[in-house]
This record gives sequence, structure tokens and C-alpha cells, in this order.
Amino acid sequence: MLKLLGEVSRDASRWGMPLFALMDPGNIRDKEKQLKSLMRAARIGAEMGADLVRIPYSGSVDSFKEVVSVCPVPLVAIGGEKRERAKEFLGMVHGVMEAGAFGVSAGRNIFQYKKPGNMIKAISQIVHNGSSVFTAMEALKDEPIESSIFTGTPIW
Repeated sequence: MLKLLGEVSRDASRWGMPLFALMDPGNIRDKEKQLKSLMRAARIGAEMGADLVRIPYSGSVDSFKEVVSVCPVPLVAIGGEKRERAKEFLGMVHGVMEAGAFGVSAGRNIFQYKKPGNMIKAISQIVHNGSSVFTAMEALKDEPIESSIFTGTPIW
């Protein structure tokens, strides 16, 4: 598998296409072993030629700073399982950015939210503007954001 990733990386860079590596070492109960596995996975992704590494969030700002510190390419944290409360998810996004990551890659925490466009706006405020969770939560209270392509249609 690692050999194949290296071959894909060489072919992709020849054509100017960035390689995005999803590195997930799996769920390990021991926090210290989990941190070491995340650090190793992030580093392997970069060493195999990825231009951007996507990895699970470690659960705390301090430990994720360690993961970010060993990865020589931009690192993005995955959104993970669906959070019951938006504030909890936005807190994770804030922690990821505070740790020095490049951003987040989220799916179900956006698409399964009652106003997905507003969740995107809230995440964007944290990632691009450095807003607090409290400030970002205000975007969730707004009317549903409408699509600019299909006028008058709420996003999702």
C-alpha cells in the first residue's frame, strides 16, 4: 500500500494535481499510544508525498499541537462522529485551529445539521477569522442561508 501511494504521488505531482492523504491509525484506547500513532501516521503521509494530510483529531489542543508539529505539510483534522450539540463540534474546530492545523474536513456534522449553510458559515468564521466558539454560534441562529445558484432555495 505504501509503495502504491508513492507511485500515485509521483504521477499526481507530474500533472500538478495535489495528493490528499487520509491517514487514520484507528481507535486506540491508550491515550499515549494513540498520540504516537497519530504522529506517526501524519508523518508517514507527508513522507509518502502527500501535499495535505487529513487525520483524526486527538481530542485536546496540546496533544494535537504535537501531531501538527511532526507533519511538514499542511494538516487537516477530520470532523469525526456526529456530535449531539453544535457547540461541541465548533469547540473541536476551534481546538484544531488553536493547535496550528490548516483546517478541518467535516461531513456529517455539516450535512446532518438542521441548517447546513449556517454551520459552514460558523466553521468558516473560526477557521478563517479566528473567531471564538461563542461568536461562531451566532451564525447558527440566523435564518437559513440560501444558495446563490438557486435563488430562494436554502442550502440543503
